[in-house]
Amino acid sequence: MVNKYKNNKVFEKSTQKAANPWFLKSTPFIVCDIFLERYCTAGILTILPLFLHMKLGLEQAFATSIFHIFEGMIQVFAIFGTIIGETWIGLYAAIVISSLVYIAGLSVISISMVDPLGLPIGFTVTLGLLITLVGSGSLKNILNAFGGGQHKLPEQKQQLETYFSVQYFGIKCGSFLARISFPMIRADVKCFGSTDCYSLSFGIPSAIMLIAAIVFLCGTGKYTKLKPNGNMLVKVIKVIKHALTSKPKSLSENEQKQHWLEYSEEKYGKKLVMETKIALKVVLMSLPVPIFWACLMQQRSRWIFQATKLDGHLGFYTIKPDQMIVINSLMAITLIPFLDKFIYPLLEKVGIKTTLQRLIFGGVLIVIAFTLSTILETQIEKNYISILWQLPQSSIIAIGEIFTYLSHMNFAYKEAPPSMKPVMMCLVYLSIAFGDLIIAVISGISIFHSQVCEFGFYACLVFIDVIVLIFLAKNYKSVDHELLENLDKEILNKENIEKH
Repeated sequence: MVNKYKNNKVFEKSTQKAANPWFLKSTPFIVCDIFLERYCTAGILTILPLFLHMKLGLEQAFATSIFHIFEGMIQVFAIFGTIIGETWIGLYAAIVISSLVYIAGLSVISISMVDPLGLPIGFTVTLGLLITLVGSGSLKNILNAFGGGQHKLPEQKQQLETYFSVQYFGIKCGSFLARISFPMIRADVKCFGSTDCYSLSFGIPSAIMLIAAIVFLCGTGKYTKLKPNGNMLVKVIKVIKHALTSKPKSLSENEQKQHWLEYSEEKYGKKLVMETKIALKVVLMSLPVPIFWACLMQQRSRWIFQATKLDGHLGFYTIKPDQMIVINSLMAITLIPFLDKFIYPLLEKVGIKTTLQRLIFGGVLIVIAFTLSTILETQIEKNYISILWQLPQSSIIAIGEIFTYLSHMNFAYKEAPPSMKPVMMCLVYLSIAFGDLIIAVISGISIFHSQVCEFGFYACLVFIDVIVLIFLAKNYKSVDHELLENLDKEILNKENIEKH
């Protein structure tokens, strides 16, 4: 367990003569799987708000709440998949099983849309969506964690950062193609006597996910497969619980510790306690991020409904409301290849150097984007204007999402102790889930009398959140991984002495 990330032989396959500094032999299979998975998931999420509103007849505010609950639950199940993989079956097996569950869910939804079968659409769609969110959610984090686990740290720290950029590029390429094609399939293809074809819209992803699973299996011989190491989340909770219950007793015996978690050292060991300290520091820094995602995720719901009130006619083509989200993917595809070589060095010249500073920069962009969306909404109430007026806010928030996602992902993975990296990466998806929950609650209780007030509220909320994050970042000290390595060596030496 202790030398899981230390053993050079474990990483032998993933470090042999790479074609370039970041390219591992396993990378193409993992990135291809991520690309195909994202194409399917982004496509479903693109058409889902209008599906709930137009096909199932839900009111817009309620459809928004249901959509964000669904999307938020996908993020929650990212934790479920990680725990299953890390604790019992391993990440590799978890990816294969999650893929099959995902395929099954999509197939159920597709079949439920076949009118001649006469299935109860409400029940079958709900069942299909539940199965889909389990498969999609479980697959989301373990794919990223599995890809990150192919790299040896700290030697391949830079390659890991580049890898996350590449996999995010794959995510956005898949999203870009999905957000163009799925609205066209939804609106332009006719089937079973209907004016749309949701059966095909959900059937295509099930076939593509089958291809994705086959591609992933083809790379089996090239993967580094780390064995399950037990449920680190449960271990962390036990350390915290024991420290809280032991501290009062120890204080009564005049036993003072420097840190409250150190009261668990006697039972759980110095290493696990130190790892728990690090984990809690990373969690604390992640607390403001859900507010960012509460704004970012509205590109997929509220901003689509905003687009329905705008004129999509360009003369030669009519832009559909749910196609404006394609700007998000287009901006990512355009910018991500230039991040390491041009954009990051340029930002460093103005003082934005660390991952936390990049995260704050992403938050500032979100504030600007929602300020623009508020202004646009005021104009919509006065005029029927072109959908192209959404371009500025869509472009800026897309850049904000790039910095939010990549910065948080890199921060959580690099700062986390080796044994907790997959679990700590769940923070990214938990942040998204809580962001969705915030939207679902605010949309569900309808506390704002107009959309202008709601967008203005989010702009103010994320502005305050950025201030909080700046304060936390100023007081944050980066993790000393060398100290952890020395502790590992100390434990190994002690074990060797005890054996002899």
